[in-house]
Amino acid sequence: MVIDDAYHTDREGRKRRHLSPDVQALFFVNSLEEKQEHSASHVHCHFTVGEDANKFAHMSLTGLLNWFLASGQSLNWRDVVARPTAVPGFDDFSKTVRRALAEKVVTHIFHIQPQSMPGFLNAA
Repeated sequence: MVIDDAYHTDREGRKRRHLSPDVQALFFVNSLEEKQEHSASHVHCHFTVGEDANKFAHMSLTGLLNWFLASGQSLNWRDVVARPTAVPGFDDFSKTVRRALAEKVVTHIFHIQPQSMPGFLNAA
């Protein structure tokens, strides 16, 4: 088998061949819908973010955190916040998501905060 072409498609439908590596990693940890088209000479594989696209970045963070766990190990949030970087290989996950927005593979970034901040969060 020979791969003729590989690319991402941004939210405007344009082919993107040079996404930054951290943005590309957002795709690898999500459940993508696969569709194949067969012809006499080619197999075209399409992997798309499904109907839950609004959860994409959030699911990417938990997916990346779980990606580095050993089989059968569960995520320990206290360990995550104690690390120098939450996700290995990502200096700043927020910066990665902003880059994904600039590279047009993310459509929205929401910064959700509680109406009244819990006291244990104000202490930090």
